[in-house]
Amino acid sequence: SSDLALALLVAAGFSLRQLNRLQRESAALRESEARVVRLANSDALTGLPNRTLLHDRVSQAIAQAQREGQHVALLFVDLDRFKLVNDSWGHPFGDALLGEMGRRLVAAVRAGDTVARLGGDEFAILVTALKRPHAAARVAQKVLEALARPVQLEGRTVPVTGSVGISVFPADGDSLEALLQNADA
Repeated sequence: SSDLALALLVAAGFSLRQLNRLQRESAALRESEARVVRLANSDALTGLPNRTLLHDRVSQAIAQAQREGQHVALLFVDLDRFKLVNDSWGHPFGDALLGEMGRRLVAAVRAGDTVARLGGDEFAILVTALKRPHAAARVAQKVLEALARPVQLEGRTVPVTGSVGISVFPADGDSLEALLQNADA
C-alpha cells in the first residue's frame, strides 16, 4: 500500500527530496489532526476528558450495560468553597489545585472508569460495569477520602472538601443529561 504509493509517485516523476518533504508534511498533518481531536475532547487545564468525550463514553457504557444487564453510575463531584481559593490565592493557584484534584480523582477510581472535568470546580466520574447499584456508594466514599487529604501546594497546606452526588443507570436516567441532573440534585 505505502510501497505502491511510493512507486506511483516515483513513476510520476517525483524526486526523492520531494517525496521526503511530502512524507514530513503528511506526518505533521497527522500529528495536527490528532492534536485537534485531543483538544476537542479534553479539558485544557487538567487534561481530563471534557463533557463532549464524557457524553460519548456514557452513551457507550449505557449501551454495554443494557446488553450485559449491568449498571452504570455517574458521580457528580463539586469542590466546596473553591471560589474562596481563587479569591485568596489567585487563579493560577486555583488552577494548580484543580489539576491536583483531577489527579486524585483519577487515582481513586478504576483504570476503566472515566473522570471528566465539567468546568469550574465540577467533575464527573463514570463508573462502568457495576453488578449492583449500591457499589457506586463505595466509589463515592473513596472519592471523598481522596478529596479530604490536605493538599501541599506552593508551600501552603490547603484543606479541600467536596460533595459527591450519585445517579445510576437505569433507575436515574438513560442519558448523560439525566444522570448529571439526578446526581446534582
